[in-house]
Amino acid sequence: LDEFLGYRRLARRFVPAGRPPAARMEHHLAHAASAFYVSPFDEAAVVTYDARGEDTSTAVWHGAGTELRLVHRIRLPHSLGHMYAQVTRHLGFGSNDEYKVMGLAGYGTPRFRDFFGRMCVALGDGTYRMDRSYLDYYRGPTERLLSLVPPRGRGEPIGDVHRDVAASLQARFEDAALSLSRFARARTGARNLCLAGGCALNGVANGRILREAGYDGLYVQPAADDSGLALGAAFHVWHAVLGRPRGAVMDRADFGSWWPSCRSITGGGTPAASHHVCRVFLNAWQSTPRRRSVQSVRSRSTICATRTSRARRSSTVLRRTTSGLPPGETLTR
Repeated sequence: LDEFLGYRRLARRFVPAGRPPAARMEHHLAHAASAFYVSPFDEAAVVTYDARGEDTSTAVWHGAGTELRLVHRIRLPHSLGHMYAQVTRHLGFGSNDEYKVMGLAGYGTPRFRDFFGRMCVALGDGTYRMDRSYLDYYRGPTERLLSLVPPRGRGEPIGDVHRDVAASLQARFEDAALSLSRFARARTGARNLCLAGGCALNGVANGRILREAGYDGLYVQPAADDSGLALGAAFHVWHAVLGRPRGAVMDRADFGSWWPSCRSITGGGTPAASHHVCRVFLNAWQSTPRRRSVQSVRSRSTICATRTSRARRSSTVLRRTTSGLPPGETLTR
């Protein structure tokens, strides 16, 4: 009731009389619309999953033409996204740092896989439920998780146990995501899959889904997290409410602006400067316009000659400030 009254108050404030009416959007419906309506598929199963949206953490949809039909939902306190976020903070990382844990998992061994299998229990139909004796949605980590590994403070060294916890968490997450994708295929009969929600940004899990879930095609909307909700709300109203036909396919994400004349940020030149890297302190250029995605830095390239201490310090600052940059994207010679 409070949520509904809050919506009514917002509508009265921001939609004066005589303006077009406001449409109330469910969180996971906006996620589903943001992926399906801009996908290349006429029909698809859609899985949306994140920490929470209203009272829902996971939803399965069937998209056909301009319609999206809810097939199944998983309500709080059962949440894959919340599990990943809580363990991310337990390992000493900040909010929205789940991608760091995904990367850290590659350096560990999933020796605690059974532990996380008991935390996130697989159900026979392919869905899941959380065991709150391992992780309580409202109270956070329980003694069972605390006994597995103590909380790591910010800046404290990362040890083997942290790497192994990350690997085990990632392994359980991948298994659950794969099972959900197969569940969606069984319930909808669709041959293509769309993913949205913050959990859809787990590229390693997406790779397993692409290889093992049995779909002909997979589409992940570049702004799959909450930054894509406005896109989904607009397309839902356009297609499902107003009945307009589909036509847009979001097959690229580089809709942003260019750096002026595509010149280097520091140093001089264009891609040809790579031939003179030994004489260049720091050189950067764009191959495409800036992207609207959480991995927006992928459109830029950097070359740095680290023969001096000043250059080494600057390249370190560059890597720190581009926090979405995965290992290996910045190369120093």
